[in-house]
Amino acid sequence: MGTPKKLRRPGYDKLDASRTEIRLLVLKKAAQVCDDIHCELRVVSLAKRPRPIYNTISYVWGDERERRMIYLNGRRTPTIANAEQVLRRFRLIDRDRMLWLDALCINQGDLSERGEQVALMKDVYTGSSHNLIWLGEDDGFMAQAAPKITELYCEACSKTGGLSRMREVIYNMHGYPLYEQPIPPTLDCVGMFRLWERPWFLRLWVVQEAALPRSSSMFCGEYELDLKLVLTAAMWFVYRLGFTTRLSQSVGKGLQCIVVMWEQTWRDSEYTASILQHRPPSSLLRLLKGLEAFQARDPRDHVYGILGLYQLLFVHEKIPRELTPDYNKSLRDVLVGAMIAAFRQSLRTGMLESFGTLNHRPGDLECSNSDLPSWVLRLHRPVDRQYEAGTNKGPDEFRACGRRVLSSVEIAGEYDSILILKGIIISHVKHVEPVWTRAKFCFLETVAKKLTESLRTLTGLQVDTKPFALTLVAGLHYSGRPFFPGELTASFRAMLRRLTLGPTLADDEDSSSFEMREARAAMYFSAMEVACRNRCVFVTQAGQLGLGPRVIRVGDVAAVLWGFRRPVLLRPFPGGNRYKLCDEVYMHDMMDGKWADAQMAEGRKEDVFYIH
Repeated sequence: MGTPKKLRRPGYDKLDASRTEIRLLVLKKAAQVCDDIHCELRVVSLAKRPRPIYNTISYVWGDERERRMIYLNGRRTPTIANAEQVLRRFRLIDRDRMLWLDALCINQGDLSERGEQVALMKDVYTGSSHNLIWLGEDDGFMAQAAPKITELYCEACSKTGGLSRMREVIYNMHGYPLYEQPIPPTLDCVGMFRLWERPWFLRLWVVQEAALPRSSSMFCGEYELDLKLVLTAAMWFVYRLGFTTRLSQSVGKGLQCIVVMWEQTWRDSEYTASILQHRPPSSLLRLLKGLEAFQARDPRDHVYGILGLYQLLFVHEKIPRELTPDYNKSLRDVLVGAMIAAFRQSLRTGMLESFGTLNHRPGDLECSNSDLPSWVLRLHRPVDRQYEAGTNKGPDEFRACGRRVLSSVEIAGEYDSILILKGIIISHVKHVEPVWTRAKFCFLETVAKKLTESLRTLTGLQVDTKPFALTLVAGLHYSGRPFFPGELTASFRAMLRRLTLGPTLADDEDSSSFEMREARAAMYFSAMEVACRNRCVFVTQAGQLGLGPRVIRVGDVAAVLWGFRRPVLLRPFPGGNRYKLCDEVYMHDMMDGKWADAQMAEGRKEDVFYIH
């Protein structure tokens, strides 16, 4: 049955992309909250000066099947319920209001227009006079949450010189993001937790919707808070948690997303510049990977939903043609195109930023089970804690490829998308230890048992266990920096003592205080949990020790690829020199590139890898 004539969606005038045209929504004033909503669409050009004055809206669509009626251009029109709620909340009594609201200002049924408008998101949000964020109606907890958030924000200001040293305090050079007076267990945080669990904080689009405007206010029911205040308070809360407090999965996920949003959002202060200098998403690959925990209604938006940030962070670069929004493309084409663009961006420096982890799951590397090439990030797939591996957040200082760089990006096969790379083979995998699952880190007894078994097995295989301590932390402190001289050994010994394994290394004499040993043990344990979670220790036929993905199996090939900061594991594929990419790995004595340089200096011929 067709929609009654008076309920049809309004006709949209064609927009001229060459003139940077968008539609704005004129929301008519109303004396009563319950009055019908009346609004009009107006076409404007962002290329003209002066620019129009308007507010952008950031919100969550919610259930698209739930509809409400408004009057648009004089016609009774259905729209999503959350959009109607937003309009009712931000309607003024005394004057009309100019807004940009995606559900109505973009013709969502026109895929070509949708792509053109998504490409303009940076212009739309940076051109906004103020951004209005709608979290939804108050669930009764905002009265408790608002003062706690303000209290945390004020404390952060007082402890960081008015926020001028915020980053320095949280990520100090020694990598100890711990507070001397952690959050007391008696503190009632329920209201804040309920706020941070809101769907808005998990939505991918909101990261750039929060980062691009010059200012933003957050609304929950009748409560209004500055976005900067809310994010800073949450970040300070995370800082004060240390590494001892366990949160519910929903709260933890919300805070994880808030940390990412905080780092992307502020660009109006000195310490914001510091964030960008010290911890920048210095490549498209890192930007894509850094936002994978967020949710998107259309899986293609895991690429298209970050383009405003891409333009903000890489101001001198045009959007690569592979990233140009086109909703007529398949998900596969969008994800493959994003990875090709990431590889090509790396040609400027010759070095590819670390994947972090590909997080392959069973079946991903089988010939017939995956539509996507193995070297493409599964950005569309929700993060699964069962398979998600830990990642260090610090800058990647490894350079396993030595002096060799990524000099070209060759893709063979229009559909197969075979990535052709050069490098050298290290060795084949001979032995794989059981996976370090999340559950194994829940009890110290379990950790002790697994370490004892691994040490016994490796000794039986005549593997040198001296690199074992470095392998279990993938060569890095939990903050992402290298260990200081002597710090690794002391921390490893302290942890073994803490696990009641006793001294296991030669010359194990430690006269330090109990408190110092406990701090060292906690430091090593935290680094090991990040590095080992959902990974396996492996040994090659040449006796080399490594830490790799949970999908690793005997017969896989360890290799160094030119332009890659870390060694990789490859799964042999039928046919000569053909492989699937398992993931990047840590291998002792391979990370600084000296091995690769020595091999080439001795006249070794480079290998060509066809990666499916």
